[in-house]
Amino acid sequence: VCTKTLRAQEGREGAVEALCFDLVEGRQGRAAPRGTEVFECSRDAYEPGTFHFWERYRTVGNFEQSMEAEDMREFLQGVSELLQAPVGVQLYEWVDGTLGAPMVNWGPKGEGGLDDATGANKFGGGASYEQTSSAVSLGNLDPEERLGGMVGLEGPEGPEGPEGPSSGAPTAR
Repeated sequence: VCTKTLRAQEGREGAVEALCFDLVEGRQGRAAPRGTEVFECSRDAYEPGTFHFWERYRTVGNFEQSMEAEDMREFLQGVSELLQAPVGVQLYEWVDGTLGAPMVNWGPKGEGGLDDATGANKFGGGASYEQTSSAVSLGNLDPEERLGGMVGLEGPEGPEGPEGPSSGAPTAR
């Protein structure tokens, strides 16, 4: 399965929509590349000017042939200047009629794949998965430092209040 997401530039939504649906119409029936099982496009229900393709092929090779087909090359060249960003493409496994895991075709288990995400190979993406910072224990700081000098319910005259220790003024000490 392949999904493609296109986001039209403001004011170019109609032109992008026309190109998308012309491609779909041209791929209906016998005009579809070999191995194409589903080829659809829809407008995003929540983001105006965003279009999604849903494509299903028998094999990854059929997908690659579809991407290399003349109509797709012309479509991508024509639509690219009308978009906010490059076309987003994602491939998924299709297993027993169910959408499966994303497919990543580069590197062992995919570039940026499982080994990189888990740090299993210790070199994933050039990153080192070792802790480089130390923990700070806030419990070891002096209470006055931790509370910015405010400890307890002392009055402005100090811990004993204006009358001395027998004033009944609450203190934290």
